Amino acid sequence: MEQRSRLDWVDACKALAIFAIYCGHFHTPDGRLEIFAYLYHLQLFFFLSGLFYFKLREKSFKELLLDRIIKVLIPFMFFGLFNIIFFSLIKNFTAQEMWEQVIMLLEGVRSTKFVASQIWFLTSIFCVQIIYYLLDRLIKIKSILLVISLVLLYVSNVMKPFSENLFFNVNTVLDYMFFFALGDILYKWIRNFDYSLFKEKFKITIFTSSLFTIFISYLCFYYGVNFYQIFGLEVMTNKFLSYTFQLVIVLIIFIANIAAAHALCKSKLVVEIGKSTLILMGVEMIIKQFTLHLVDVFGMKVNIINALEVIIFDVIIIILAKIVFFKLFNEYIPWSTGKISLKMKAITVS
Repeated sequence: MEQRSRLDWVDACKALAIFAIYCGHFHTPDGRLEIFAYLYHLQLFFFLSGLFYFKLREKSFKELLLDRIIKVLIPFMFFGLFNIIFFSLIKNFTAQEMWEQVIMLLEGVRSTKFVASQIWFLTSIFCVQIIYYLLDRLIKIKSILLVISLVLLYVSNVMKPFSENLFFNVNTVLDYMFFFALGDILYKWIRNFDYSLFKEKFKITIFTSSLFTIFISYLCFYYGVNFYQIFGLEVMTNKFLSYTFQLVIVLIIFIANIAAAHALCKSKLVVEIGKSTLILMGVEMIIKQFTLHLVDVFGMKVNIINALEVIIFDVIIIILAKIVFFKLFNEYIPWSTGKISLKMKAITVS
């Protein structure tokens, strides 16, 4: 039961992360919610993924590669094709346009021209997990690997060596491996976290700290990452210091999300959503377009102009996606979400 609750808070945190992704993909006039969500949503996913790297560490490279192909690349290809077929019907693609979409899917590169551009995360996490595994086997010391990942993060965000994404978004390893490594190194400390076991004074400290991180997150949402200007401070012009401050803010937002996840993990709906983030990522653009077209059929118009309206709309479409797709993919097409029976997997490996 204790282990179950720990997994539930992670699923609740994944639900918050996928909700941030949905919100980040909506454009509003002031852009606050979009900018805020993009600051941390994918980084949080990589962190949560890193918490369970211990399950991959013991595998041989052949086992790891097969496991990642089944659980990451097959879903990537499936949802990519699913989106291409859906949007070809909506937008009346020509054969040439269909082929161009398939080529973009096979390249696995983040592109706004690709109808399923939101699933680029899957090729990125595939590359991060494979490269992190190889470095882990080579270096064997987590703290050194974390430092290397941190250096690569600064190289990418301060020096910006890549003007465009490479095949399978392999260049994004620089942007996200640090967060994956952080999840890996922190897991042994946070896996046994149980708020109810602490003394009253320490509970108050944790609660107060959580409220502080939520407050900082709100300031970041409302005023942007340079919210310190409201206190009369000048904007940092040094790229290294500016990104360092941004990274600290991202980690503070992580803490706020983890605190919120512990509060929400008793909700079966939130946990279920967190367990099916792969499906939600794969059908995001489909469910949004379907909902907007459905509303249009009844002669109504959806005009979303502020953060609150985005939040309400995204809550509705996520619940709609749950009703329409969760059972379909989880029970009837389980391989599309990386679920495969142990017997079938054993046959494949042998």
